[in-house]
Amino acid sequence: MGLDRIYNLLRRENSPIIDRAIAEALPTADGAAAAYMVPILLERGTDRGRLGLVKAFDALPGSRKADVVAGAGDFEHALRKAGRNGNEQTCLNLIDIVQRSGMARYAFLLVSQLHATEPTVVRAAARGLLSLATQVMDHPDSRPNPDEMDRSQRAQLMVGAVCDACTFFHRHRRRDVLLAATALATTRDPRLLELLGNRHVPSHGAMVELIRQAEHPLICRALLILSTQKALAATVADALGRSHTSKNTLEVLGQASLVQLPAVRAMLKRVTRPERLLPTYKRLKQLTPAQLRAMPGWITALDADEGLAAESLGHVATLGDPPTRLLALRGLRKLDHQAAYRLISALCFDANPRIARRALRHLVQRKWDGLIGLMVRLVGSNHPRVQTLAEEQFAPVAFDRIWHGWDHLSDHTRLAAGRALIKIDGRFHHRLADRLHGEQVRHRLKALTIMRKLGQATYFEQSLLALAQDRDARVASSAVISLGGIDQSAHAVTMLIKSLHHTDDRVRSNAIEALEGMGQLESVRRQLFAIAGSRGNRSRATAIKSLMVMSKDKATDALADMLEDRDTRHRVSALWVVEQTGEVNVVKRVAEVAKQDPEPHVRRRAVNVIRKLAAAHEQTQLAKAG
Repeated sequence: MGLDRIYNLLRRENSPIIDRAIAEALPTADGAAAAYMVPILLERGTDRGRLGLVKAFDALPGSRKADVVAGAGDFEHALRKAGRNGNEQTCLNLIDIVQRSGMARYAFLLVSQLHATEPTVVRAAARGLLSLATQVMDHPDSRPNPDEMDRSQRAQLMVGAVCDACTFFHRHRRRDVLLAATALATTRDPRLLELLGNRHVPSHGAMVELIRQAEHPLICRALLILSTQKALAATVADALGRSHTSKNTLEVLGQASLVQLPAVRAMLKRVTRPERLLPTYKRLKQLTPAQLRAMPGWITALDADEGLAAESLGHVATLGDPPTRLLALRGLRKLDHQAAYRLISALCFDANPRIARRALRHLVQRKWDGLIGLMVRLVGSNHPRVQTLAEEQFAPVAFDRIWHGWDHLSDHTRLAAGRALIKIDGRFHHRLADRLHGEQVRHRLKALTIMRKLGQATYFEQSLLALAQDRDARVASSAVISLGGIDQSAHAVTMLIKSLHHTDDRVRSNAIEALEGMGQLESVRRQLFAIAGSRGNRSRATAIKSLMVMSKDKATDALADMLEDRDTRHRVSALWVVEQTGEVNVVKRVAEVAKQDPEPHVRRRAVNVIRKLAAAHEQTQLAKAG
C-alpha cells in the first residue's frame, strides 16, 4: 500500500493512538516521511500531536519547521506542556518556535525557561526574549503581526514579561534580558522605567554597568529615556560624554524628540564635551524627516560651543522641510554668534516667506553688522512682505550706515547699496548735498567719492562747478575729475578749461584727463602745448600723453625733453607716459635712463618700462605671425 493511501486513512481516524504513534515516529522520520506526517498532525490539531511537533522540531526539515511556526498560534497548550517537560532539547525547541513566531503573547513561556537548570536553556531563553522584544518594537504598524493586536498591546505583553524576568535577575544574570528591557524602554512604560531606575532591584547594578559601557545600539537608543530616572541620569550623562558612544550617535539622535522632557534637558546640561553629540551633515542625512525635525531642539539643549551649534543648525536648515527650517531658525535665534547671524541671513532668502520674514526681523532687532549689505539684496526679494520690511528698515538708517561704512565696503556692495538707497530714499541727494557743502574737507572728499562711484555727477553739476574752485586743492581736484562724467555740458567744459590754469598741479592734470574723456582736447590744444613745457610733473605728463594722439612728433620731442629733466619727479612721470602710451621712439632714451640715471629707483623704473615694452612688442609679433 502506498504512503499516500496510508496517510489518507490516518487522516480519517480520530483515535489518539494515531497522534501518539505519528508523534513518536516523527523524530526518526526522513524528509519524505516528515513531509506527510507534519501536515497530518497540524490538520488533526490535537495537543498530543502538537506536543510531538514541538519535541521533534529540531529534527524537522526547514519547510516543515515553517509550517509549524505558521500554525504556532494554536500551540499554547502544547508549548506550556513542553515547557514543563524538563527535557533540555524540548525546551530549546519551545524557545526556537516562540522566537521564530514573533508572538508577544508567548513571551511568558520564555520567562519561565529562565528558571531552568540547564545553562543552554537559560541562555537561549534570554536571547529569545531579546529577539522577541526587538521584533515587536521594529515591526511596522502598517503590516499585520502574528499576534493580531496593535503595537501597544503587544508591547504591554512584552513589558510584563521582561519586568518579571528582571525581578529574579540575580538568578539568571542574563545580559540579554536587560537589553530586551532597553529595547522596550522607548515605549515609556512607567512600570518598566521605574523598575530599571530602582536601586533596590537585582538588575540595577548590571543595568548601570551596561549604560556606562554604552556599547550596544539598544542601550544607546534607550539612553535618553533612561535618563528620566533619577538613579540613572548621572550615568547616562557620563556615557554620552565619552568618545566611544559616538559610534552609536545615530541611535541617540533617533530619540532626540525626548529632549522636550525636562529631565532629559537637565541631564544634557551635565554632559562633558557636548560637542560630540552635535549631529554632522552625514548623520543628519541618515535621519527620517520626523527625526530631523527634532534636531533643532536637541542642538540647542546641548551646552555646546555656539559656533559649532550654529554649524549643525545650518545643516538642519539645508536638509529640512519648511517646518524643520523654521525650527532651525528658532534655534539659531537663541545663539549670539557671528556664525549664527550668517546662517540666519541666508534664511532671509528662503523660499518660504514666513521663514524669510522672521529671519530678517531677528537680524534687524539684533542690529547685525552685516545688515546693510543684506538689505541691499533683499530690496529685490521675491517675497513682497520681505521686500517691504527691507525697504522700511533700510531707508531711515541706510544713508548713515553707508556713509560711515563706505571705506569698509567692497566695490560691489558700494554700488549695490548706493543704487538701492537711491531707489527707496527720496532724500538721498539732499543728504549727499549736505555733505558736499559741509565744513570738513574729509566729508566733502568722501561725498565726491560716493557721488562719482554711483554715477550721480549730472545731478550735482552746480555743486561740482562750485567745488572745482574749492580752497582745498584736494577737493577741487576731485570735483574736476567728477565734472568729466557729465556729458554735453558747456558749463562743465568751461570750468575744466578754466581749471587748466589752476595753481595746483593735480587739479590741472585731472582737468586734462576730464577733457580727454569728454572729447574736448582739440579746443585746448594751445594750452596743452604750454602745459607740456611747464614745471608741474603731473600735468606736464598728462598733457604730453594727450598730445600723443593729436601731434605725435611734437609730443615725442616734449617727452624726450622730460626724460632728460633735472627734476627726478619729472623723469619718473615721463617714464609713466612711455609706459601708458607704449611709445617706442624714445626707447633708446629710456635705456640710457636705465643705465645712467643717478637715482636708483628711477633706473629700476626704467628697466621695468623697457621690459613691458619688449613684452608688448613680442605679443604684437606673435599676433601678426598667427
